[in-house]
Amino acid sequence: MSLIDLVSWNYKDTPEEFNKQVRNGYEYFEDLMIKNSIDNFVILITCNRIEIYFENKLQKEIPADGAIKLSYPESVFHLFNVSSGLESMVVGENDILRQIKDAADLSRKRMHMSKILDFTFQKALSIGKLVRTQTNIAHGKTSMAAIATDIIENKYNSYHNLCIIGTGKMAESLLNYLKGNNGIKITVAGRNIEHAKDLAIRYGCYYSDLSDINGIVNKNDIIITATSSKNT
Repeated sequence: MSLIDLVSWNYKDTPEEFNKQVRNGYEYFEDLMIKNSIDNFVILITCNRIEIYFENKLQKEIPADGAIKLSYPESVFHLFNVSSGLESMVVGENDILRQIKDAADLSRKRMHMSKILDFTFQKALSIGKLVRTQTNIAHGKTSMAAIATDIIENKYNSYHNLCIIGTGKMAESLLNYLKGNNGIKITVAGRNIEHAKDLAIRYGCYYSDLSDINGIVNKNDIIITATSSKNT
């Protein structure tokens, strides 16, 4: 029987290394697996974690600096905890189920999915839904973006200008919640002006770089930092 192993960088167990690895895209981790002769894998990348679940037929040691490494069955138990929302920054968040499904779908599309991985991820999605149906874990606001939006709407109901600093997954999640606020001018600011521009265009916002941080502070009623940078 082929075993499922896991390498994981996440906000809780490996925060320093996660902040480094999160700068890399899907293709970087895909190449890492292929170069190590791993054909079947699922790469889960979210705001708070990078996890690679893979079928380790050759029992190879994957070079992954600073990562948590788990073997079967602990790797699968961990996936079930993740799908149930138990490993999330906001316990019980619903977004993780979509993210797991998207990761599995992408693995199929890129021909990296195997039967055992497919079965395991389908089971993880089923368990995640069952936990949310039979418990109150997902009651109320269950994502950082949703909580931030709720605080803004309840405490600051007269703001007109809002700036999100950051262009990653958390910034995009915030824009998904905030885009329906008519009459609010939203600006996306980032170190890379092209990334800020691309994200702003997709959501109908303004964009800026961070060269004039004092101007950003003076022009906006609310500023949300959604970046892992220690220098922002």
